[in-house]
Amino acid sequence: MSAYTKNSIKSSFFALLEERPLHKITVKDIVERCGLNRNSFYYYFSDIPQLLESAVIDEIDGMICKYPTVESFDECLRIAIEFCLINKKIVLSVYNSVNRDIFERHLWRICRYVTSVYLKTVLAETNYSQDDKNTLAKFYECQIFGQIACWLDSGMTEDIIQDTARLCSLRKDIVDIALADISVSGKN
Repeated sequence: MSAYTKNSIKSSFFALLEERPLHKITVKDIVERCGLNRNSFYYYFSDIPQLLESAVIDEIDGMICKYPTVESFDECLRIAIEFCLINKKIVLSVYNSVNRDIFERHLWRICRYVTSVYLKTVLAETNYSQDDKNTLAKFYECQIFGQIACWLDSGMTEDIIQDTARLCSLRKDIVDIALADISVSGKN
């Protein structure tokens, strides 16, 4: 029964986030929505920010389980924005609230995860030092987070899928140019 009650509270919370901003949701609203009393809420959560963090952690953990491998940089970005695209109203409500740090902390977590899984695959057979691999991981993680943060700052009005595809295309062109420069300079 406890998992059911906890999930019912989270489901009610998400439903309310679809209807109104985070700052306009109270514990009373949540328990009335799911037919529980306030004591049931406080048995599982000390306050709404803790409920929010628990719900975000559950979503991120689910995404991590769903994607044990990542094959490309564009897949990294797609995975990191998946929850945002599916839950646009909820994400904007949280992102534009005083609890934005909770969302950002866990957005960094999913960006770090997809980057590390991707680079383990791509760099597995390379001679890069661990320091170089760590530097690349930080670079990609920041690039993914930055792309998503810009999109969120725009109110999610831009076409993130199209922007991501274009970014990946530009990245490939830049790598091809760099490799061509290396081979040309290596011949001299």
